[in-house]
Amino acid sequence: MKVEDFLQLPKFQDFKLLAGNSGVTNQITGVNILDNPNALDWLSPGELIVTSGYFFKDSPEALKSFIEGFKRLNIAALCIKPQIYLNPLPKELVTLCNKLGIPLIEIPYGVAFSKILNTVMNLLAETSHETNQMALETTSKFLEYGLKADGLDYLKEKLEELLDQPIIITNAEWTLVTKNFDSLFEDFLLSTSNHLSFNLNCLSVVPRKVDELKHPVTVTFKNKTNGMILPIFFNEVTYGYIIVLQKNKPLAQKDYVVLEQATITFALEMVHQAEKLHINNKKLRDFYRKLLFSFSSIEELRSFDIDFNFDIAYSIFIIDLNQITYSKDNILQQKHEEDLIFQNILSLSSNYKKIANTELHLFKQGKQFIGFLGQKNLVPKSNNSEQERIFKDYYHYLEASLKNKFKLTMFVGSTKEVNQLNESYAEAKQLLDFKNTQEDSLVFSNHYYVDNFLRKFIPTNEAANFTTYFLDPLIQYDRKNDSNLMLTLTAYLDNHQNLATTSRQLFIHRNTLLYRVEKIESLLGYSLNEKNAQFNLSLAIKLQTSFEQRNDTNEN
Repeated sequence: MKVEDFLQLPKFQDFKLLAGNSGVTNQITGVNILDNPNALDWLSPGELIVTSGYFFKDSPEALKSFIEGFKRLNIAALCIKPQIYLNPLPKELVTLCNKLGIPLIEIPYGVAFSKILNTVMNLLAETSHETNQMALETTSKFLEYGLKADGLDYLKEKLEELLDQPIIITNAEWTLVTKNFDSLFEDFLLSTSNHLSFNLNCLSVVPRKVDELKHPVTVTFKNKTNGMILPIFFNEVTYGYIIVLQKNKPLAQKDYVVLEQATITFALEMVHQAEKLHINNKKLRDFYRKLLFSFSSIEELRSFDIDFNFDIAYSIFIIDLNQITYSKDNILQQKHEEDLIFQNILSLSSNYKKIANTELHLFKQGKQFIGFLGQKNLVPKSNNSEQERIFKDYYHYLEASLKNKFKLTMFVGSTKEVNQLNESYAEAKQLLDFKNTQEDSLVFSNHYYVDNFLRKFIPTNEAANFTTYFLDPLIQYDRKNDSNLMLTLTAYLDNHQNLATTSRQLFIHRNTLLYRVEKIESLLGYSLNEKNAQFNLSLAIKLQTSFEQRNDTNEN
């Protein structure tokens, strides 16, 4: 039933069309009484809204927000009883309804809302059987298409055939997940080194809270083309979006039914693809763990159906993810967003492998990724600068594409032959002890060689005894007097006892620094210029810092 059909019903001949004449051909698919300001999320496309207007009577901003919300949700028409709360009728309401093509219908005084509700529902019930039958047939078709396991491109092709309209499918981050698309979409896409994304800025008006959509919304592109965005929303998780261009005809009620039913199959296919990635990751993880921990010989590993070059050296690295920003508190949504991160890092790494002509292998373990990076000119005991150059290039490539949704830190072991990769992995793993104490996002084992040496060969109790022997007078004085002699000594030794550089670093006057140095020497009982003083104190500070970091890591 169209809005114009509703107005011609004998019961409603006294209803007046006040605005939005261009929308009288809108299809009515349901009816809803609305007097709750928080009920927009409860509405469905095609509904006839019946209201007194109470919730926007005092606020032009609320009125504008609701009418624009009705447009986004494809509301068929707005029936309003203005005599109590909206007398006279706001001019803004008439103007907005004319602008947006939303029929504004005045309900005569004395007509009960229930009369409208019952009449419309009874008329719609006569056609509901046909709609339900079509929904069942569409669901059956798409379940059949999904069971063929031909992927998202196949499902997209079938949906385009049913709609007779071009569409694109994106994930929850608006990245295209299908390969082919109609040329009409070219102006609406953003290209990066790794993928194509739908450009929301190509819309005349970006829907409010677009990332939280639960219903289809009509949109207009800046080139005046009309379209629709439908979230692939299932089981409280947003898996992606279907974006439709109205190229051949306006969308009809049956098109909405088709789209709603199709989203379930698209969501299930996206879940299926994520599960395939996890299964493949488990297969790779088993292989690489055998390689890293020598559970199998090289000869046995060569027989695996894994593309791996055993004839070059590799650096093992660990990617650690922290401070992940989730869009919702929903556990299922968070799991899906973690899957997207997983897919993005794998896809970006695969692309970088081709660009840089390098051997790059990656698998996920918990919230970390363990990787192997090798090149023919990357050999053991070679210049570390080449290793650092390659990893900096790879890191910045990842960072530039991941939209700062989390903190990514990369820990890199030294370059080793295949039969010694367990050593490189051990080095990378040891670097995790430093992740909460340094600001660098790219950490190389050769930068922490001394720290790791001390940890490996000096027992914790011996390190504590050494530190106490040389630094305890200063530590106790700082605790008692809330002073900074340890900080001063560290900076003074780091700057090779240069007074000017140290005072600038500590933001203190040169004379204040001289006083502190004298106080340090007084407490220690010897001059800092003595032959072995600088070495002993520097080593004590290094041990103290290193073992404090280890304790912090163990506590975490």
